[in-house]
Amino acid sequence: MDTRKDWEVMSNEARILYVQYTNPAAYPPLQHSSRILADRGWEGFFLGKETDDTEDLRFPPHDRITVRRLPYVPPGWRQKLHYVVFMLWALTWALRWRPEWLYVSDPLACPAAYLLSLLPGVSVVYHEHDSPPPSDRAKKESAFMRLVRRGRRMVARRADVCVLPNEQRVRHFVQETGASASKTHCVWNCPD
Repeated sequence: MDTRKDWEVMSNEARILYVQYTNPAAYPPLQHSSRILADRGWEGFFLGKETDDTEDLRFPPHDRITVRRLPYVPPGWRQKLHYVVFMLWALTWALRWRPEWLYVSDPLACPAAYLLSLLPGVSVVYHEHDSPPPSDRAKKESAFMRLVRRGRRMVARRADVCVLPNEQRVRHFVQETGASASKTHCVWNCPD
């Protein structure tokens, strides 16, 4: 990556929509990156959902960062319906808010993120903190998880930048998803 060009992009004011099908406050790198960008004039908007084990986690307030979360729904058919609601909710916010960037860091959010990546003028960052199990287990997966894996491949191929925390995962990710090796980078998830 051309760091001078990247710095120029980061220092301009823009809107970045973070989409996760989990509680974004459970991921310190999301809080850290959003604050770096917000301090440079960007507006950050998080869409996520409550989880049964992280409901007390919240981002510290920042006047340029907004967080919205759907309520928790236990596993089962209601959760599948909840996911459809999440997809429509994310699409509604993206159409209403008009971000220049979409930041996805959760494989479960990938089907929704793929839909959002089709909007004109939206650039995509895919930052995978936690990879799904290897694809050799895919035959044992539910239809929903096959949809998630397919969405992950589609987002990886459309992304302007893909970020993974170690070189081994970068190689596996590129091989499994067909993502561009030149757009896929290793950046360790380190505390700030």
